[in-house]
Amino acid sequence: MSRGEAMVDATSEVEAVRAAARWTVGAAAALLAAMLAGVQLSAVGRLEEFTAARGGGSVIAATAGLLGAGAVLWLAARVLVSPGWTLNRLAGLELTAPETWRTHWARLELESRQALLSPTRDLKLAGLYRHQRALFVASVELSEHGRTTVAGSLLDGEETTYRADHQGDEDRLNRRRALADALAARIVETIDVADTHRRYRVLVRALPWLGATAVLSIAAFIWATSPPVGVPVTAPTPVRVEFAGDRAALAEAGVPDGCAGVVVAGVAVGGTLVEPVVSSVERADCRVDRVRLPKRVAVVVPTTK
Repeated sequence: MSRGEAMVDATSEVEAVRAAARWTVGAAAALLAAMLAGVQLSAVGRLEEFTAARGGGSVIAATAGLLGAGAVLWLAARVLVSPGWTLNRLAGLELTAPETWRTHWARLELESRQALLSPTRDLKLAGLYRHQRALFVASVELSEHGRTTVAGSLLDGEETTYRADHQGDEDRLNRRRALADALAARIVETIDVADTHRRYRVLVRALPWLGATAVLSIAAFIWATSPPVGVPVTAPTPVRVEFAGDRAALAEAGVPDGCAGVVVAGVAVGGTLVEPVVSSVERADCRVDRVRLPKRVAVVVPTTK
């Protein structure tokens, strides 16, 4: 397979992976839109219509949904953006962190393809980088000074001198430099493709969990921000309130302990007829001010007064 064919195959392979990642970005963006722009979001401001559990649940669900969808977007973006590897960066890892480089995924990837990437038995990235730079400097020296000497190639250690007045020397140096550049480009391309696949595998492994988190969070958010079922109270309505005797339930709802088992008159000022928001000052030991009364706490009946 020629280098051009290999580049086309690598480009097609990466584009297929990134096309799948773009679909994932679209799905995550739709989830975010449902969370941020959905009609349920406006209900968060109507705090008087919600219990503490619903209010707290809406915040937790919204946060979890945003984090889940945001994580999917971040992981997908890492697939869409080129990893940006360079020979200099790889050579730096080889020289500055030899222990890390010994088990680094990039080194293992290059070793698995060494027969196609390197003309030598051992693939020394730092040596290739220095050789590539030396050939570049030699090209400049030859054009400016008419003479240059280059250290040994990747295959042997003999120095080679090139002179501008020698026929064919410039072409030989340029071919040598082109070969080194092509080898460096193949190595970088191999690592870029491999890294893109690694990032895509991370996205695929995380997607079921993050996607489920985002979807369940939206469902929980819709439940938490939905007003309680029942006919809404749109105007102050006189009511008779029969409180339950469960003092623990009363305390949880924010009702004074003196209301246990008593019947008082009050005014429903919000919520629904099933779970209204009530105010009452009829009894000194059972005063409530805009408190939601769940069915387990009190039975509320509208009166004609």
